[in-house]
Amino acid sequence: MVVLVLKVVAALVAAVAAVALGLHASGVLTLSGTQRVAAVVASAVLAAVSTVAVAVRDWRERRAGLVRERVDDVLDGVLWAVVDLLVTRPEVGRLDVRDLGVAAYRLERPWWAPWRPRLRRVHRVRARHRPTAASVDWVPGKGVVGRCVAQRRVVAQDLGAVDEATRGCTREQWDAMPDDVRLGLDFDEHLAVRGRYGVVVAAPVIDDRRAVARVSGCIALDGPSGCLAALRSDDVVGVLESAGALLLRQVART
Repeated sequence: MVVLVLKVVAALVAAVAAVALGLHASGVLTLSGTQRVAAVVASAVLAAVSTVAVAVRDWRERRAGLVRERVDDVLDGVLWAVVDLLVTRPEVGRLDVRDLGVAAYRLERPWWAPWRPRLRRVHRVRARHRPTAASVDWVPGKGVVGRCVAQRRVVAQDLGAVDEATRGCTREQWDAMPDDVRLGLDFDEHLAVRGRYGVVVAAPVIDDRRAVARVSGCIALDGPSGCLAALRSDDVVGVLESAGALLLRQVART
């Protein structure tokens, strides 16, 4: 919204400057030398800023496209690797890749509020059998992905079982639930995500390329309710952690 307002204001200023110069040239309006210079400078500066902004936007869109392509390759590989690990396990049954989804999240600190970090989904690979994403702003400490980033460890939970256990609860009852059930969600956020997810397993992406290692995001795998033990097994978690390291290298190359 702020960017839109700035663009509208800039367009209006440029239009006013152009009209004023045109009226002056036709003799309808008389501008002083200072006013003419100001109008010319304003028009030139706004034109230059507009051109630069378009160039920057095009560059960012191309870079974002490359990142999505590389992340898509990694996440698609994660899905098939997990399926290969689980199809032979009798306790899982016949697991369809369309029953799984995987997403990569990046920890960001907006320049206007660096003290309020947030998790932005970079890319998601999700088959048509899986639900759409919920309209919840994920931040460190909120939800499975938020807990994973805040605690710097693998977090797994069967949210379908939680939904069943809390079905029909009121706002007051939800607020009284243990923190490991609410996962930092308020009642309205709980309603927004209820029924959308089954099991969710999130592994942190650790960036250790600097002197001090830090969490740069996470990879989240989700599947049907009831398969928590299988999806949080050591070999599946190992796939997620390896994919996190690969994502860091792929994104760094872009």
